[in-house]
Amino acid sequence: MAYSYLLKQARKSAALSIREAAALLRIPPSTLSRYEEGMITHIPPDRLLRMLKFYQIDPQKIRLDYVRETARERLFLYEKSQRIVDADFLYERYMALDERGRQNVLHLLLHESEVSARLHSEEELPQP
Repeated sequence: MAYSYLLKQARKSAALSIREAAALLRIPPSTLSRYEEGMITHIPPDRLLRMLKFYQIDPQKIRLDYVRETARERLFLYEKSQRIVDADFLYERYMALDERGRQNVLHLLLHESEVSARLHSEEELPQP
C-alpha cells in the first residue's frame, strides 16, 4: 500500500513544511520528502506507525479504506470482463478498426462461413 499521497496530504493539512514535520518526527527532511514523493516505498513499520499517530491517522481506517477500494476495483474489472457481446458491441469494435483491420475481419468471416458450409454439407452426405 502506498502511503506517499496520504502522508503528504496529512502534512499539508497540518500546515507544516517538510522541515518542520521532519524535525517533529525526528527524521531527516530528505527522507520525509522521499516518503511523500513515493521514492521510498518501504517505510519501516515502527516509523510509519509513529508518523500515522503524529498526523492522527487511524491505521485501521486506512486498512478498511484500502480493502474497500481494492474490492471496488476488482468488482469493476469483473463487471468489465463480463460485458455482453452483442451486435452493438461488435459493431463498435469493428468501426474502431482501420480499413485494413476491417478487411481482415470480413475475410475471416467469409472464411468461417465457407468452412461452416462445408462442414454442414459433409454432415448431410449419407454414411456408407
